[in-house]
Amino acid sequence: MNFYEILSIPDNFDKKAFIESLLGEAFIMYYEPKGMHVYLVSKSNGNLFGCSLLQKEISGDFAFLAAYPTSSIENAIERAYIDGFGLIFAFVPASKDYVEEVKRRTEKRLSEYGVKFVKSLGPHSGSIQMDLFYKYDERKLLESIIEMLGKIIIENGRSYKFFILSRDEHHEKVSKLFETSLISMESGHISFNSIEEAFAKLSKIESIPLSTDYASKLLYIPRFVKKLNNIDTPFPSPQGSISIGHFMDGSIRESSIEVKLSPSSFNLGCLITGVPGTGKSFAAMNIVEQLLKQGSKIVVISPTKEWSYFAAKNNIRLIRLYSSNNFKINFFKCDSSIPIEKFYENLAMLIASASRAGPYTYSMEKSLLSAFHKAYLSNAPDPQEVYNQIEDAVIEQHAKKNNVGIKYSKHGENIMASLENLRLMLSRPEFSYREGLDFLSLINSSVVFDLSNVSNNMKPFFYSLILNQIYSIADTFPEDGDEKLRLEIVLEEAQMVFGSDELSAPVLDLKERMQDFRKKGIGAMLIAHNIVDINQSIRRLCQNKFYFRQSPDMVKFAISDMGLSESASNRLKNLERGLCAINYIDSSRLPNGPMFVKMNNFYLPECEIKDSLSKRYYKDAKIIIGENFNGKEVELYYLGEKISSSKIENGIVLFKGLISGKEYSIIILGEKKKDTISLKFKAEELVDLSKEPALHK
Repeated sequence: MNFYEILSIPDNFDKKAFIESLLGEAFIMYYEPKGMHVYLVSKSNGNLFGCSLLQKEISGDFAFLAAYPTSSIENAIERAYIDGFGLIFAFVPASKDYVEEVKRRTEKRLSEYGVKFVKSLGPHSGSIQMDLFYKYDERKLLESIIEMLGKIIIENGRSYKFFILSRDEHHEKVSKLFETSLISMESGHISFNSIEEAFAKLSKIESIPLSTDYASKLLYIPRFVKKLNNIDTPFPSPQGSISIGHFMDGSIRESSIEVKLSPSSFNLGCLITGVPGTGKSFAAMNIVEQLLKQGSKIVVISPTKEWSYFAAKNNIRLIRLYSSNNFKINFFKCDSSIPIEKFYENLAMLIASASRAGPYTYSMEKSLLSAFHKAYLSNAPDPQEVYNQIEDAVIEQHAKKNNVGIKYSKHGENIMASLENLRLMLSRPEFSYREGLDFLSLINSSVVFDLSNVSNNMKPFFYSLILNQIYSIADTFPEDGDEKLRLEIVLEEAQMVFGSDELSAPVLDLKERMQDFRKKGIGAMLIAHNIVDINQSIRRLCQNKFYFRQSPDMVKFAISDMGLSESASNRLKNLERGLCAINYIDSSRLPNGPMFVKMNNFYLPECEIKDSLSKRYYKDAKIIIGENFNGKEVELYYLGEKISSSKIENGIVLFKGLISGKEYSIIILGEKKKDTISLKFKAEELVDLSKEPALHK
């Protein structure tokens, strides 16, 4: 037996049609006041309701009433919720032979009921005089029962014996509650350990069989269950090999019709939106897992840890930024098959946009381009050297050098401030070395980039750096991929890069790329909470849309995007978890939808994801200066930023936790600025600067 919680019903819900759809199978309506729930227990899938399948059972000791309805039971059920005791309405199938037997017994009772025979033996009449005495209401009841039973037999219809079950302590209250709306045929007690056992025992108890018409009068859905508009939508195309879920008839009733998409349909872009907790990520994982099994490569960028479990489940590469430095990534490295100029031009655009330079974005991009032109003499420039070139370019374009240092213009000051994310990244050893992971091999093996440990301020920056690597490799794909899906790019929290500003560089860039992705066999799957977080022009280009429950202020945009009528707004605001409205493109490149779909369940095991931070990239540096400088204050600089200070003792200054082999600067402060000495060194355990000419002037 299936145990469902009824979450919603159509506003035109047909009780009789529902009972007939069960084809005579036993079922239970369970009214539970604690938490305000109503449950359906049946072998069917509850397909005329909006239901949620549960792992639940009913067992214990109960009092029962075998009953026949005489009037509405709605008020009694609502009163049971108010008074706080549960009710179980059990509908147990009755055989045709049993119906015929009950009909014979009822007819016999009616024929004998209320008739008194008085024989007149007078010599003249020779007749029999009958005085009839009726209790009219009871006789009428018997006649109506006979009529109902006769109709069941003639129409070869289905029928049910009806029982009300309650806990023993509530039996008296239940009897009183229903005394005006039900006639009790029999009462007693019953114990069972399972629903199947309950049906087996109840089937042996005598009761009046009810037709589906009468049974439907006892099928009451409490007022707290949502009534939703029935929305007629087209049926899905039967083509495709990627199973999405099952078609929802009228947006409410789950059908047996499976909705399937072709892998190549995802070349045309996919957008998944909805409020948190509605199943967006699991829906995406279900799709992506099937694409993986069918041979597509996958790259996922996620700000949450969920996709790490997905990587572990599917045995694909996992890169957890800020969680391990046992790998190295040089985000400035350009694959040898990629034109360097195109690589660094895109990189400059994405870094400038992600650095939140505001009105100084274009000035920053110009400085980056100037620096990259000098830095990219090889495919894998040293990240520290790249930063030095950027700083030099900013000075050249937006600053003046004088005797006391560097005087930045307003543009220069803002650009240098906006470079803080880049400095923070390069202060970590895994991002500061020339050598690093090969992105082409990562993509070929499929990979998840987990940014869950990265600060919110830095996440857009890393999205841009990773995307630039992916875009550059994607540019090398041949343009014969219209009927294939070579690569699917999945972006959780896609608004971090592609916000609502139509003129932002990443949005303009993606618009151009999405029009070419189809020819290269590349798909982009964007996942976001709010529709308007993704620019409308990008939404238009995504031809596969999965819209989960929408907040009230977003519904009008969802209706417009999906091509639904205003009558669907209430449904979109109340979609249950795992349900969504979709539009999609089939394998013939024809649009399907809009329609409502119950997405497939997706299991994601929570396995252990180990983090490992290695100290082998860090050095505690002992720097020999000379005893002539004892007591002098020394400042330590990395990428132009002061990161520490110390004093010289016994001719030595100590600094801890430096990145091994990377270049640092120290400034030995003098009493006057002209006495200040600046020296550069590479971080090692022992650094001897005592012979540097600057120390002996």
